[in-house]
Amino acid sequence: MFLECLEENVENNLYKSTQSSDFFKPENNVILIDFENIQPKDINLLQPIPCLIKIILGANQKKVDVAFLKTIEAKLNSIEFKPLQNSGKNCLDFYISYLIGKISKDYYTQNFYILSQDKGFDPFIKQISKEEQIGIYRCTSISEIIETMFKTFIKFDTSHPHNQPPHQELTSLVNYTTKKLLLMHHNKPKTPKTLINFIENLFYKKLNKIIVFSIISQLCKQNLIFIENEKILYNLPDNYLFLENQNLNINSNKDLEGQENLNQSLKLSSGLLLDLCSPSNNV
Repeated sequence: MFLECLEENVENNLYKSTQSSDFFKPENNVILIDFENIQPKDINLLQPIPCLIKIILGANQKKVDVAFLKTIEAKLNSIEFKPLQNSGKNCLDFYISYLIGKISKDYYTQNFYILSQDKGFDPFIKQISKEEQIGIYRCTSISEIIETMFKTFIKFDTSHPHNQPPHQELTSLVNYTTKKLLLMHHNKPKTPKTLINFIENLFYKKLNKIIVFSIISQLCKQNLIFIENEKILYNLPDNYLFLENQNLNINSNKDLEGQENLNQSLKLSSGLLLDLCSPSNNV
């Protein structure tokens, strides 16, 4: 019952918490899927992340597999199918390029993620990204899109100072994560991907991706970690050890420890998401 309550709180607060965010406006992160090239089976991984998804179908793709439709049920309200009426060499590629121009003009979108293995997009991406100062990224999997979105968010968040200090619940989660990392000694996560997985598992996968990204961003802002060349470098001071017996207790009883984690997650879901993404926190 406790877990169900937690999940419900996260879900109920997700939309309200993100609609005012600079970075996490759905229209500010647009995913364009080259469906002729890739038919992803794991779009559900994007479910917790506010974004718009455009699935571009080739003129000869008259039907969409029912199994695929089931995998996107959770994101149906943010997915739009764009079937092409005519076929031709690179027709779909040109249409994706057109969509990027139109959407960026209509919504001032800052980040586009093209899901395709077609390297022909790369010269276009390099040129337009430089001239228009918008982020366009070609990815070959949904997981790579999430990783790229994480890097983009960290760059954005650490370069835009907030008007207010971090929410006290975020501070508690950052402190708890720091303590756990300290106790790991030489077995700490070595890459952004493994650090994300570590934090998600630390809180029993009950934290929204936005919160996980924000924890890591705070670790960067406090110079506790540095991300360089896809590697995590640690700068955890010894004086953080005094936190071991304060606020969040670390003990050998896994049930008690798990309950403490979940309590923090529950408090977070009911207040922190709203605070993190409120207009007063954005520049």
